[in-house]
Amino acid sequence: MTRISINLLGVERKEALQRKGLNVDKGWLVSGVSVVVSILLVLVAQMILGGWVASAEAKKAENETIIQDLNRKLEEIKTLEAERKNLLMEEKILRFVTGETYKWSYLLQEVRTLMPLDVTINDLKIGADGSFTLNGSATDHRSVALFLINLQNSKMIQDVKLGSSVKANVDSETAFTITCKVKAN
Repeated sequence: MTRISINLLGVERKEALQRKGLNVDKGWLVSGVSVVVSILLVLVAQMILGGWVASAEAKKAENETIIQDLNRKLEEIKTLEAERKNLLMEEKILRFVTGETYKWSYLLQEVRTLMPLDVTINDLKIGADGSFTLNGSATDHRSVALFLINLQNSKMIQDVKLGSSVKANVDSETAFTITCKVKAN
């Protein structure tokens, strides 16, 4: 006799019955595995990002320490620059006073250029501090005043002061004394 077997259950149900183990649908299995893998990926990413954040914070703290050191060094440099500037000025003054670098011929040329035609310098005394005294004569007080103004407007000379301007009588020359100081450049 021939036997015909008709299966009224679907192919999927038949396969499910033939399988051994847990009776889990493939869709649920795939979605469950996807969720577990996603959670694992999120945890790994969180650990990696946490490590990056921690290293960035450590680097930030290190950089802040470096910035503080650099700011302290910058202040020290500014202080040293100010000291250097003062020392250079002192050196220029000392070189000037000792006559090491200053060209006195320039000063004499400047004084000669500023003198009116009727003014004569009889005596020039130069001090160690760069000051000098001019003793001379002119035809009148007006020439002395013009010479004084010219000296005051000079770029090489400062602290110009009239010591005296005396005319003994109408026919004599006016004797004057002017004190000045050379500008330190």
